[in-house]
Amino acid sequence: MYVRIFDNLKKMRAKLKEITNSGIDASPALQMIGTYYTGQIDRTFIKEGERDGHPRWKALSARTIAIRLSKARKQGKGTKKAAEKSGRSGKVMILQDTGLMRRSFIPGGIDNTFRVGKDFVTVGTSVPYAKKHQTGDDVPKREIIFFTEKDKKMFPKILLDFYKARLLERQQGHKNG
Repeated sequence: MYVRIFDNLKKMRAKLKEITNSGIDASPALQMIGTYYTGQIDRTFIKEGERDGHPRWKALSARTIAIRLSKARKQGKGTKKAAEKSGRSGKVMILQDTGLMRRSFIPGGIDNTFRVGKDFVTVGTSVPYAKKHQTGDDVPKREIIFFTEKDKKMFPKILLDFYKARLLERQQGHKNG
């Protein structure tokens, strides 16, 4: 499961095309955008879905919580000391039983699908069950990948700041040459 960040943002695709047609390599800006967005995904996990106006994920059922706590106690993770060490204070976090899916969104991590090209950036995971949670296929829908209004404003800001800086560098290079 992954998303190409600009596929749903027409204005961004047009600006990106303008940049690449000008001969400027946009991949450093795309890397910055992807890195920014993976940070937003991590915030989504930390806040259990609630991020910049997006609603919180549906709470875990009492049965799921009981299973998780029982499993943690059997593995020696149910102690107060273990909970404090993990920073969770005994709270059962949604979509974070093992932490595998959350860690899989970190660039360079196992199962991560972060890719940058000359005119694209993809962010995602190859963890098989991630898509089920994203779409609500036989489980409660808990979107991990979504764009908030803040994201939609940040992407063009990063891209345009980069473009302006490169144009300025070009102009200064011509003056000095």
